[in-house]
Order: sequence, then C-alpha cells, then structure tokens
Amino acid sequence: MPPGRGLAGRSPARGLARVLPGVFLRGGAPGRGRKARLPDRFLQGGPGQGVPVALKSAGSIRLVAFDLDGTLIDGTVFIWQTLHEHFATDGTRRRQAADDYFSGRISYRQWFENDLELLRARGADRRGIGRALEGLRPVSGASQVLAELRRRGYRLALISGSLDVALEYFFKPALFDHVFINRLHFAPDGAIAGGEPTPYDLAGKAEGLREAARREGVTVRECAFVGDNDNDLQVMQAAGYVVAVNPKSERVRRMADLVIDNGDLRPILSVFKGVAGPEDGGHGKTDGGGRLLGV
Repeated sequence: MPPGRGLAGRSPARGLARVLPGVFLRGGAPGRGRKARLPDRFLQGGPGQGVPVALKSAGSIRLVAFDLDGTLIDGTVFIWQTLHEHFATDGTRRRQAADDYFSGRISYRQWFENDLELLRARGADRRGIGRALEGLRPVSGASQVLAELRRRGYRLALISGSLDVALEYFFKPALFDHVFINRLHFAPDGAIAGGEPTPYDLAGKAEGLREAARREGVTVRECAFVGDNDNDLQVMQAAGYVVAVNPKSERVRRMADLVIDNGDLRPILSVFKGVAGPEDGGHGKTDGGGRLLGV
C-alpha cells in the first residue's frame, strides 16, 4: 500500500503506531518480544513434547507468502536495525525519522531515504553490508521448505520491509514467484547509489498479498502467510492460513493457525501437503516440476 493510505482511513504511521507499541522502530532499539512457548494444548504428545499441531486444514491454500527478517533469516529482528548497529549510524537521527514516519510527518519513501543517507554517512557499501550479514543465518530448514513447497505445486511470495541484498545473500530469489521488498542500487565501486522503497511494508503487506493473489488468479483466502512480528498482523488477518515462526508477541501467536517455536521451518511441510486438486481432498499430486498432475 503506497504511503499516505492507512488503516480505516488513517495514515499508516498513526495506525501502526497503535499496533506496534515500541516494537517496530526500524534502526532503533531491539524489539522487546520475549521468546514465547506454544501452549501445551497445542502440542502433540503432551507437555514438553514440542511438536506443533495445526488448528485447521490448509487444504485450500495455493500460494504461500513469507516475511523475511526473523522468519526466514535468524539472528535479527529487522535487517535495517542490524545494519544501523553494525555501521554505528546516528541513533538520534534514525529515531527521529522513525517518530516522524509513525506520526505521519514524512512518507515511507522519505524514511527509507533518510536511512540510506545515514548508512552512506558511515561508509556503508555493498562489501560492508555483506560483512554485516555474516553473523546471521537462514532459519533451520528454510531452503528445504521453500524448494519442497514449490515441488508440491505452491506459488511462493516474499512480502517484507527488509532489503533485497539480505534476500540475495541467503537465498536464491528465483525460489519466489513474487518478491515485494526494499531494493538498494549500487554504483560500480559498490557505493550505495540509491534505492527503491517497497509500497508493501507495514499496513501495505496485506495489499502486497492481495496483489500476489491477483497475479495468480486466486483469492486472498487461498493464500497463507508466514511471519513472526506485529508488523505482520494485518497481512495475517487477510490471509486464509497463518503460520507464526518464533512469534515475537502474543498477538501474533493468537492470530496463527500453526505456531512454530523451535526455530525449524520444516513442520510447515506437514501442513502444506500439496496444492488441492478437484478430487484429492486438499493433497494435490504434483510432478517433479511442481505442477499438478492432470491439470
């Protein structure tokens, strides 16, 4: 959703400031979410067994969309925050820009450009950003899950306020059919030359899911969303199925149909068993290329 449009007619900044109290200040202090545990009533095998159990069927799902930071990449809450801390950018200026955005005084693009200016001022370039990412890692099982979901016939989308350089560092972007993310442009010498902000961050994530669904010719209720933090709440509300990975808040936990607390994405594969065909009851049969047999 483009900057300037928001929740129930409000600006995205004012609306999400209420949804994200002290959690999403890009480049600010780390989120205050605690490591939560799936209630025992949702665990197969009783207390302490730790096997997540889905609360409903995902048989109608045809597209699975993912957040990036904290969902597919571990060791960070937000990539922006990781970069600001690595390059020791001006904390006062970045907090002021975040406050200005959430108060509706500047647009998302202006906030994005302010962050790039702060990073450039500290000498951030392509090589330095790569070094900042070295301490992070993919969530366990992430690459396997993405490849297997494609093999099973699902279309995949990435909807994130992160950066394309982080996606490219850890994954093959071609795994995704649709990628909605902030993009950096680099000069031949590796310096940050500019960038293009995504219109599908914060409140706009739900619109990003609708756009991916429109491109695929499916309804948004035939789409699942996999995320972890309060800035995913609105897209989770729109989706037909929700997976929370190491949820950072109780609100995210309550929204989810499946909660994964053990840091391994592979339980997702027990839920998304194959794109539903007309006669298979939700467990579609696919060929090796991920296409439904007989379609």
